[in-house]
Amino acid sequence: MPDEPRILSADEIWSPFMRAFGVFWASRRAGRKMPARADFRAEEWARWWTRMLLYRVEPDAGGPAFRMIIQGEEVEYTDGGPKIGKRIEEITPPPLVERTLRAYRAVATAGLPLYTLRIGAWTRGREVAFERLLLPLGPPGGPVDNVLGLLLDHGIDDTL
Repeated sequence: MPDEPRILSADEIWSPFMRAFGVFWASRRAGRKMPARADFRAEEWARWWTRMLLYRVEPDAGGPAFRMIIQGEEVEYTDGGPKIGKRIEEITPPPLVERTLRAYRAVATAGLPLYTLRIGAWTRGREVAFERLLLPLGPPGGPVDNVLGLLLDHGIDDTL
């Protein structure tokens, strides 16, 4: 299934910018299933910073919950303003909450990346692509404690 977390080949990621993000994450795994947040220095993310987001995984009765702790400037613009400290349910438009939670919970549960590419109508009937790469972070041998993401919207200025 395309919306299931799994080991990805870099060739499966459409955008070279996003592919480089995934390759960088994979380079820090060091033979483990996933790297830890501590395996990265903030300045190493400079190239991707404006399109990044980071959610802390929190226990919740209904399954893992996700609270935003980092939101890049371009993500903030797309989200309609700052959302740091809010949970996914507070950020995501109501019709998309269930699908979004399903994706993040799958990454947190499996400890594997999830890449999605969606193409659809945007404004004035133009087709646009929206890419999302979700990457698990966690201590060696431990559960996922953060989900790192990169969002790319190829539609404001680009055409397919």
